[in-house]
Formats: sequence, C-alpha cells, structure tokens
Amino acid sequence: MVKIDEFGPGYKQKKMFIQFSKIEDSQENPIPLDTVKTDDGEIVKVTLEQAIKMKALERSFRKPADKIKFSDKIQYAKGLQQWLNSPILSIIEVDDGDVIGNSSIYS
Repeated sequence: MVKIDEFGPGYKQKKMFIQFSKIEDSQENPIPLDTVKTDDGEIVKVTLEQAIKMKALERSFRKPADKIKFSDKIQYAKGLQQWLNSPILSIIEVDDGDVIGNSSIYS
C-alpha cells in the first residue's frame, strides 16, 4: 500500500526525499539501489553519499516555502543534476543525518 505522503502535490514520482531514503535503506541488500526516477521520466544515478547529503540539505531548510522550492526543483532531472553536481553538495558535512552548521542556502 502506497503512503499518501510519498508523493508531493502534483508529483508524478515519489518525492526525492523518499527515493533517497530507499537508496540509503538498501545498502545492506545484495544489489543496493543507486538510481532515482524524476517526474520528467529520467533515471538519475545517485551515490549513497549524495543521497545522505541531499536528505540532510532538505531537512536543513527552516522555512516551509524554501523546502518546497528545493523539493520542486530536484523532482526534475535538470534541477536534480544541478544539485548533485553543485559545489555546495561537495562541501556539506553531515552528522547523524543533519547538515552541520546553522544556515539554510535559501534564507
């Protein structure tokens, strides 16, 4: 049974946060997941490190509007690729699933 909150408003695929979690959760499987599916139908390769950092980044937003803006952008291949290849992602440090530091990238 599909949980209602797995799909964002107007999203065709599961929210990236959910897909990143599935990558993280699958690491003990014989063949761990390493891709997500965007709303424009693209299959995008995502490493475990990227998935963990992207989840932490999404949780770091203080304002709901900022979180929605970020979520909407990464739901599509172009926006997701921009974030996965962003220098910001490479400098993020994550501790216990949270971004270390106090600042949101939008506010």
